Amino acid sequence: MSTTIIRRVLKNETRQRLEFLNLTPRIEEVVSESGIGEGTVMVQSLHSTAATILNEWQEALLDDLRRMMEAAVPAGGGWRHDDPRYSDCTRANAVSHLRAMLLGPGVMLPVVDGRLVRGTWQSIILAEMDGPRTCSVSVQVMGVEQPRVRASEEWEAWFRRSLENPPEIPWESAARITDEERERIRASIQEFQLGEQSEGRHLRQAAREYARRSGDAAYARGTELFIREEQGHAALLGRFMDLAGIARVRHTWVDAVFRHVRKLAGLETSICVLLTAELIAKVYYPALAAATGCPALRAICARISKDEGSHVQFHCERLAMMRARRAPVRTCVALALQRLLLAGAAAVVWFHHEPVLRVTHSSMADYWRCCQLEFRAAFHSGGRRPVLAESN
Repeated sequence: MSTTIIRRVLKNETRQRLEFLNLTPRIEEVVSESGIGEGTVMVQSLHSTAATILNEWQEALLDDLRRMMEAAVPAGGGWRHDDPRYSDCTRANAVSHLRAMLLGPGVMLPVVDGRLVRGTWQSIILAEMDGPRTCSVSVQVMGVEQPRVRASEEWEAWFRRSLENPPEIPWESAARITDEERERIRASIQEFQLGEQSEGRHLRQAAREYARRSGDAAYARGTELFIREEQGHAALLGRFMDLAGIARVRHTWVDAVFRHVRKLAGLETSICVLLTAELIAKVYYPALAAATGCPALRAICARISKDEGSHVQFHCERLAMMRARRAPVRTCVALALQRLLLAGAAAVVWFHHEPVLRVTHSSMADYWRCCQLEFRAAFHSGGRRPVLAESN
């Protein structure tokens, strides 16, 4: 299997002398479009007065980093680089060079299953020390294309292991949520908790019928375990809400429409609707985690986000097998309809959950870009061919 190398240079317009930019969405987009399944990504500033670091993207922490840089390398420190007796540089930017040296020029991260591997709170940050200007960052993705479809028995074992290893949640912190935080997330978490607790009767029936026709009994068992995992998410959110003083709800019109659409047709349509919800959930839960400082909610959101990644792969692989022998034009039409469904659902979620989503997304356009990134990662292999067109 040959090694593939993809390189891009990202241009970033900075407006201040010392400024931080979150490069994570753009790096993830490069990785997604590269088509590389297993490998590494190297991110490097192309300036001696700018750095790239891996840390939490949080305003207070960035302010602390700015203050630390200014204290460690103060302006007007008598630096020789600024003195014409010792240096031919006319920019008087010794502090920019020295601050960049402290942070380092680049970072390297693994790529697994076509996705950038990073911790829950880790972001790739460009630290501009000598702006304003156009600051260039090199991104190189290196590895091998490694499309792989798991057998139903593997997924069954995967879900069993996940259910046998529940997350450790510091529940005592749930009661310490502030009134402001509670009001910010109340309506949003109520609706998502309701959406996670479906009994899945229609999906169970459709999966059993599919398993009977295909002879793949393990798929029906895997689907049963998937539903149990979703219900486990609802239980985690519900317990947090009870401890935080947030009432549970039994009905919302958005949830009712979602459940109705899933029942309109067979297994394939149900999976497509589920996938839409899961792709949006992968964007939503990091925002919900960041909307409060509560360790319990952050731990819950981290676990749900991790599980949703597996759910997306589980459903995409089944669709790939279901559509493997269809004409390419039918697959393209299916992908177009799926994207249209995602656009509509994403718009509804933005207008109903904007206070939470704005914590990590500056605008609806930024939020939609992240949804599209999740879509491409799920349904495409490097943007060159649909994953759904691949067979087992």
